[in-house]
Amino acid sequence: MEPDVAGGLFAIARAIEHLATVLESARSVHNVPTKHHANKNATEPNQNSAMNQAIQWLLLILGQQPLPANQILADATRMGIAEITLRRAAKSLRIKKQKERFSGRWMWSLSNQQSDRAIGA
Repeated sequence: MEPDVAGGLFAIARAIEHLATVLESARSVHNVPTKHHANKNATEPNQNSAMNQAIQWLLLILGQQPLPANQILADATRMGIAEITLRRAAKSLRIKKQKERFSGRWMWSLSNQQSDRAIGA
C-alpha cells in the first residue's frame, strides 16, 4: 500500500472514533434533522437522507486534511453518493475549494472551525 493511501486510511480510521461528535455537530450546525426531529412534511425523505449521508461523509473524510477533488468525487461515487448531492453537501458545509499552486489540482477542505468539530477537538 502506498504511503499516501496508508496515511489517508489512518486518518479516516482516527476520524471514525469521533463520528458521533461529528454527526451531532453537523446536525446542529447545519440544521440537519435527526430521525426524532424529521420534518413530517418533507416530500422527498430519500433526498434528505442522501444529503445527510453526503454531509456526514464529507465531515468524516475532510476532518484531518484537505483532499484532491477528483479523489473525493471518485470515492463518493463508490460510496453511492451522487455528484450533485455531493456538491450540494459541499455547498451546505461551505467547503473551501482551492487550486494548488504547483500541481494545479483542486483541493477541498473544511474551515478551521469545521475541522476542529470533525476531529472532536
